[in-house]
Parts: sequence; structure tokens; C-alpha cells
Amino acid sequence: MNSRDRVKSRLLSIIVLALLTCILMVLPVLAEGTGDGSGGGKNIPLDLVASSPADGQKDVPLTGTIKLSFNKNVIYLLIRDANKSCISLIAPDGSKVPIEVIMADDQTPEGFEQRRDISVRPLQGLQPGTAYAVEISPQLQAKNGTSLGHEDTVRFVTAGVASKPVANMPASNTEKEPTTTSPSASTTIEKNAAVSSETNSPTAEKAQTLEEAQTAEDKAQPVEEKTPESGPVQNKITYAIVAGLILLAALGYVYFRKRNKK
Repeated sequence: MNSRDRVKSRLLSIIVLALLTCILMVLPVLAEGTGDGSGGGKNIPLDLVASSPADGQKDVPLTGTIKLSFNKNVIYLLIRDANKSCISLIAPDGSKVPIEVIMADDQTPEGFEQRRDISVRPLQGLQPGTAYAVEISPQLQAKNGTSLGHEDTVRFVTAGVASKPVANMPASNTEKEPTTTSPSASTTIEKNAAVSSETNSPTAEKAQTLEEAQTAEDKAQPVEEKTPESGPVQNKITYAIVAGLILLAALGYVYFRKRNKK
């Protein structure tokens, strides 16, 4: 090998080493920026990406669990207890329904696949045809310390027809002695009876029922369920590209070294 070939070989070695160094320096930055939901990616805020039932869903079964899916690990050992207190199930009157917040163990292979999921199980039966809301506190944290930062709510309406309380009927006055009323009082009573008859007529009851149904529909418009972001898939592609570049640079370096030795 003459001096010119040696210079070329050294120059090629320097280029390959510089390329490998740049790739190794860029790799942590890529990992920091994309994150896979296990705690990395501080530049990506914590967010609720899906729920079952979806926000605004109707005819939800009275039994079962409510599933919340996030884009990061929210069941890590050091934050799981605090995150459990960030979930509430609210009844229409504003009271809290007793619930059990269920989280998997992210230290196991099965739990690691569920590290972004939180399940909520009501500890008492839900009422039919009733609107409930799952409230998520802004203090909910991910493994890397990022917080939700805002209150998130999932509203749904249970299946069935709500039972309406019936008012107590007035006591019968048949056994009481008749009392005399003045003509003006008699006229007022007749007017009230006429108004009451119109209000309780089948047509009025039907109109009132339609108005209540329309109001309930306006208050609980279905919202499209959010779909999880494709962060993990993008991460795998990024790592595959980086690994391929490293392998290609190494093979090129070995090839030219062998060629220059001949």
C-alpha cells in the first residue's frame, strides 16, 4: 500500500468514526423528543387519548368498568397511589360515587402493556337513564413527572329509563264537612282546574316528554373517541433507521479496510 492509499484509508476511517459519533449523539435526543409512553418524552404533554365509554356516549351498561387510556405511563410504582386519588365519578347531583381505581403492575410483562391504562369500577349500582361524569384531576402525573395540567372529563349516560319520583297525593276530603266559598273564590278554583286539566292532558304530557328528550340529547352530544397517538410505532421506525445507519457505516468501514489492505 502506497502513501496515497494510506491517506485515503485514514481519511475514510475518520469519516466513518465521525458519522458513528454523530449518530450516537443524536440518538438520545431522538429518544427524548419522541418518548414511548414509559416515562420519556418530556416535550410531549400527558394527555387522555381514549376512553371506554367514550365522552358523550349513551346507553352505557349499568355494570362493568370504565377504561381510561393515556399516552404515557401513569401506573408507575412511585405515582400510582397519588394518581388513584385524581380520579372521581360524579353523579348528577354533584356527589361522588364510591369507586375502585384499578391499575396493573408495570413491573410485570402483562402490566407493562397496560402502563397507560386506568380502570374505574363503581362500588355501587348506577342508576338507569342517568348522566355521570368521570373527572380527572390536573395533578395526574406520568412516570417522567409531567402532569396533565388541566381537568379532563368523560361524560356518559347509562342505559334504561330514569325513574321519576311521584309526589304524594293530597288526602281525601270526602269525610270533611262542606265549606262555603265565595263566588270569586269559586271562579278562581274553576280557572285553576281548567289550567291543570290542560297541563295534564295527553298532548301536554307528550310535548313535555319530547322537550325533555330533546334537552337531554342536546346536553349529551356524542363525541368521537380519541385514538392513541402513533408514538411507539414512530419510535420503532426511528430506532430501526439509526441501527441501520450504524450497521451500514460499520460494514462500509470493514469493506474499505479490507480493500485497502490488498
